[in-house]
Amino acid sequence: MNGTFNSLIFSMRLLFKENPFLFVSVVFMSSLAIFSYAFRIAECEFISQYTITAYMNMLWMTVITMTTVGFGDYTPKTPIGRIVGILCMSWGVLIVSVMVAVLTNTLSLNSK
Repeated sequence: MNGTFNSLIFSMRLLFKENPFLFVSVVFMSSLAIFSYAFRIAECEFISQYTITAYMNMLWMTVITMTTVGFGDYTPKTPIGRIVGILCMSWGVLIVSVMVAVLTNTLSLNSK
């Protein structure tokens, strides 16, 4: 179609162009699930392993880390958990900056 190669990257770019809020929301929610699970695996010796509360605490820690608020009530204690925290923080800064750019472009007043 028009000389383009249909790939996953092309599809993601098209989805981002068509509906940026949906794209960023899906990426944010899937990142929450992935990083929460990674924190739970990395910190399994310090949390109770078979309760939903442990996953909810890791979900809370992921949200706080991704938004770089850092209350300090839950912190990674293992070296692997700290590496996951660094990756989560970096990814969260990227997602928040993309969301700010999308919101700015959407709400900007232009002649269109």
